[in-house]
Amino acid sequence: MDVTPQLVEQVEFADKFRGYDPDQVDDFLERVGVALAGLTEQLKQATERAERAESELAVASSGAPQQVRSEEQEAEKMARTLLLAQKAADQAVEEANAAAEATLSEARTAGEKLRSEAQQEADRLLGEARAEHEALTRRAREEAEEEVAEQRRQLIEQIEELETIRDGLMSDVGLLEGHLDAYRSSLQSTIDGIQSILDNPESGPPTEVPGLSDISTPAVRDELRGLPEPPPVEIPPRDDLAPQPEPVGPSAVFKSPLGPPPAAEKHPEPGPSIFGAPPVVGDDSEWGPGSWSRVGEDLGTQPSPPPDAPAFAPVTGPGDQDDVEEPELVSSDDRFLKELSEAVNAETPKTADDVEADAAMAAFFESEEDETRQRRRGRRK
Repeated sequence: MDVTPQLVEQVEFADKFRGYDPDQVDDFLERVGVALAGLTEQLKQATERAERAESELAVASSGAPQQVRSEEQEAEKMARTLLLAQKAADQAVEEANAAAEATLSEARTAGEKLRSEAQQEADRLLGEARAEHEALTRRAREEAEEEVAEQRRQLIEQIEELETIRDGLMSDVGLLEGHLDAYRSSLQSTIDGIQSILDNPESGPPTEVPGLSDISTPAVRDELRGLPEPPPVEIPPRDDLAPQPEPVGPSAVFKSPLGPPPAAEKHPEPGPSIFGAPPVVGDDSEWGPGSWSRVGEDLGTQPSPPPDAPAFAPVTGPGDQDDVEEPELVSSDDRFLKELSEAVNAETPKTADDVEADAAMAAFFESEEDETRQRRRGRRK
């Protein structure tokens, strides 16, 4: 019995306990019948097309073998064309790949070259910058060393010049102290002689008293003329002339009063001493510290005795001796300092060099004043 869709749809089964659900079985059978009907229709159509094709093939194979042959040749030609096209496509792909590889290689080579050139240029610029930096540093160091050496040389020259000036001033001070000692000794001997004659007039020989014009004095004022004006000297009061201790330690160091000199300034060579050469004994100048002319001025103006009069009148009594006023002895140091102050404080036009020299001289005298006074006091004792 053939299975048809109608048979599948109309088949009936006997019910049995614990069997399948009848509704589900019926539904499944309906769907199987529909599918079977569709398959049967397709099989029928396919069979018809096959029969038609077989008939056409039979007609074609019996009536046109040449046409089949040309179609085969055409198919072969198309196959060869397709093969050539495939080969051309493969070759084009290969050429494209090769060109891409070449382009990529060239790009890589160009990139490496550019990177290498950039690195070389950077290294060159860095080397030039380092060389320039080292050159600038070396030049700056050399200039600094040269400047320091020049300043050191100028300071050494200034110190040497100041030491030379100090030595000259110390020599002048020593020379003046020697003159003062000589004047002091001469004045003291003169005072002692006068005092001895006043104490015992009869014991002395009746010699003629020399006049003031017969006394020769050192030419101190003449030597001071024509020299550059020294700075003003401040005369200290009498209370400040007491002996002072010798400066010890940093206070005794000679300090420059001028400060650091300018870079291009050249200090002149030290000139002659402001006090000149030592005074010549026997010169008839008008005055010198401790000279007879000053003593005559201190003693006052007295009438000259007649030529035949004795040098000293005898003392007749104690009253007459009491009436004799002893001259007031003026310190030669004070007179000399006063005269020196009057001489150096004269109003004269000063140049820049004079002002600088005055400042240096004032600073020197201020630093050496205590030491000079102490040495002078020591000699007096």
